[in-house]
Amino acid sequence: MSSSKKTLLKNSFLYVVLGFLPLAANVLLAPVYSRFISPDEFGLVALAAIFQGFLTVFICFGLDGGFSRIYFNYHKKEKLVKGLMSTTLLAFIAGGVLFWVILYFSGDFIFRSLLQNEQFTFSKYGNMVFFTTFSTAVHAIFLSYYRNREEVLTYSLVSLSFFFTSVFGILIGVVYFKAEAIGNVTGRAIGATIVSTILLLNYFIKHGIKFKIDYLKNSLFYSLPLIPYLLLLMAYNNIDKIMIERNFELDTLGLYNFAFLLASVISVLIYAIFNAVSPHIYKLLAEVKGQSLSEVKKINVLFHLIVLGIITLAIAVIIPVLKIFISETYQAIQDYVSWLILVYVFQVYYVIYTVPLFFHNKTQVLPWISLVILIVGMISNIVFIPMFGIYGVCMALFVTKFTQFLVAYLFVRHYKYHKCDYLSLSKNHVISTLVVLSYGAFFLINHVRQFFAPYLINIIPLAVFILAVVFFFGRDILSFRHIFKKPLYE
Repeated sequence: MSSSKKTLLKNSFLYVVLGFLPLAANVLLAPVYSRFISPDEFGLVALAAIFQGFLTVFICFGLDGGFSRIYFNYHKKEKLVKGLMSTTLLAFIAGGVLFWVILYFSGDFIFRSLLQNEQFTFSKYGNMVFFTTFSTAVHAIFLSYYRNREEVLTYSLVSLSFFFTSVFGILIGVVYFKAEAIGNVTGRAIGATIVSTILLLNYFIKHGIKFKIDYLKNSLFYSLPLIPYLLLLMAYNNIDKIMIERNFELDTLGLYNFAFLLASVISVLIYAIFNAVSPHIYKLLAEVKGQSLSEVKKINVLFHLIVLGIITLAIAVIIPVLKIFISETYQAIQDYVSWLILVYVFQVYYVIYTVPLFFHNKTQVLPWISLVILIVGMISNIVFIPMFGIYGVCMALFVTKFTQFLVAYLFVRHYKYHKCDYLSLSKNHVISTLVVLSYGAFFLINHVRQFFAPYLINIIPLAVFILAVVFFFGRDILSFRHIFKKPLYE
């Protein structure tokens, strides 16, 4: 492998690792949260995260995504890049000021209208969440800027500084001041704001203030159509927590949010692995050769098996991990956290089956996918929650994730992409079905009869997965080795 390819591969790995940091902060702090934040207070942390997600869309207007796309229209001329960067940052600041003023006068009214509980108010939490949201958006722009410029060292410093100041702020607020939810929200806000303020001041002092209306128009032309999709996506990603807030006590939301925080590690792993192999996949698809498509199929098969193996392993170890590291207050999540992990089986399929949609520029279907699954999510929660309580939320999430994959697959069939050989994964489908059905059957039987301890039932998916892989892919495993020998960006 040439030195340039080694450098690219090393840098890509570094970007993946640094991309884990926001999640790593939550996971590493999970034992701290369980000991210093009660479940009802952690429910308030969940509401802060929901508010931050929606607020991001309104502050950014999709300009963060627009910047990443428009950047390469100007990257050959340094002066133009500086103008685009300055214009984007100024637009962020203007959008932030505008929405802060709106929320300052109407935030408490909005919160009272939308939320069941009266503890989460804008006057108490909203300002801090706003500063976290704004700072995170600014941080994302700088990361995109330095990554596009291939300034790896600066990118790493910016990423690490944001990570450590946020974690340090949270620890001070939660552990030192013992302020629980408000300590978490305020500590995170202060840490994030310090870094974003330094970044903004340093940039404008060094490069000056420039505003080009044409740059803003170009960015908005790209980003504004994304806003409905982003809002739908945000609503879909939070529909389970929203329904819990409206149907359960705050401590139930806190417990569920804690379980979801742990399970979401799988989601980040899925996209981290896919981001590492996707450039190679798209290159092979562009070649449109039989050999290339065969290679893509092997990558898809291996990607699915690796993630499914991680999912089954996570289910097998989650209860022992909870017992060792997590406070007794949060042990109730043992009853359903494994199901929150299992639902990501369908997200793997969603990622695989949306490859042809992205490759053939059929991204206009994404808002429709989000709209359908949002509706399904709402209906599922309304139906299942009265019947099964918190288990109903997990069942609704299961149905929603399956629907997300199913709708994507239907669009793939609509465009006739399902005939592509690299999407023919029959053995993988059988293994996934065996894992899901065997675990579901044993879980339900044991839930009624209580034959075994839950951690023993949780070993079943891993055992089924291993046996199925050996049976279906025993002779093929060695043929996957050459994939690892090839550079991903060759």
